[in-house]
Amino acid sequence: MMRTIKFGTGKLALGALMGIMLPIIGMPMLFGGVMLKVVGLIFVVGGPLASAASIKRLLGDGVALQYDAIRVRVATSWSSETFRWTEVKGVSRSQFVTRMWGFIPISRRNFIDFKVQGGVFGTRTIRLAAAGLDLRKRDLDSLVGQLQLMHAAQAGSTETLASLQAAVTPPDRDPLEGEPRDDGFDADAALARYLANRPAPAPEASPAPPARPSFGRKIA
Repeated sequence: MMRTIKFGTGKLALGALMGIMLPIIGMPMLFGGVMLKVVGLIFVVGGPLASAASIKRLLGDGVALQYDAIRVRVATSWSSETFRWTEVKGVSRSQFVTRMWGFIPISRRNFIDFKVQGGVFGTRTIRLAAAGLDLRKRDLDSLVGQLQLMHAAQAGSTETLASLQAAVTPPDRDPLEGEPRDDGFDADAALARYLANRPAPAPEASPAPPARPSFGRKIA
């Protein structure tokens, strides 16, 4: 069965608006120091490109990711590419952290990375920003796990497939109880039920009493 993940409409609209505003912010920076000029140039050039990409997705089908057991379709900056799972070399999750003064984290951006055949060195990476997806943040790990499972079923080893099947929890399931959940899912109540119903730990074995010394005469 084909599963489709779309871009969030509101997120695309916000991206288009921000792309229009960035050149306005970047223009005064071009008259500052060297670093300000570099940042300003990025805003002036990159803003319209980002805005155009968001508008194109809004006017298109809005599909960010589509996959089944045979193939996967991934959106790129201006279009999308479709691969058979046998052409995919790996699926992973990455995170970019922006830091102020080199050590204070101020933002984190998550990505789904697809390593596919092609490129100068035989492998290239298609990176899909998770922030733009119509997906709850808590379901990102489950989605990546399902993609890895699909890939392992076609191109991975039996051991890899078995370990992924044991680790992946469907995104519409409670990870503690395995029951269907909806937007009214209460994590605290589920944890309480799990703790109340979990098996009791096996009693620890009591240590054997120390051997008592014996007294008497040794007989040869």
